[in-house]
Amino acid sequence: FKIKPLTKNYSPTLITSLSFYIGMITVLPFAIFEKMQPQYASFNILNIPTEGVLGLLYMALLSSILAYLLYQWSLEYLTVTDTAFFGYLAPVFALPFAYLLLGEIPNKFMIIASILIAIGIVIAEKENIKNQNNL
Repeated sequence: FKIKPLTKNYSPTLITSLSFYIGMITVLPFAIFEKMQPQYASFNILNIPTEGVLGLLYMALLSSILAYLLYQWSLEYLTVTDTAFFGYLAPVFALPFAYLLLGEIPNKFMIIASILIAIGIVIAEKENIKNQNNL
């Protein structure tokens, strides 16, 4: 493949929009195929309960579109290492929010994994600060 490096800066909105359209085009044939299955023939989108609609809106707007826009924005204005650092924080924040919002009780493996991730982040940030002070 002869892939040329990007020579033009693209806006985070454009990159996010293209990503979602490509994802939609990729998934659409599978959705149509599933809809043609006899067990799903009676499904009506208008019969989705309010909780389901709210969940879909949250997933579409906040945890997808807004999250990707912020990620692309952070890549434009921060360093890649700082952006990756925020990505590693997701599991650390997910446990308390899952408990508070959903009542999900974390098991010992989830807690141990979150502690290990937090320790890794602290170690990485100490090294990052030490390297910045040496410059």
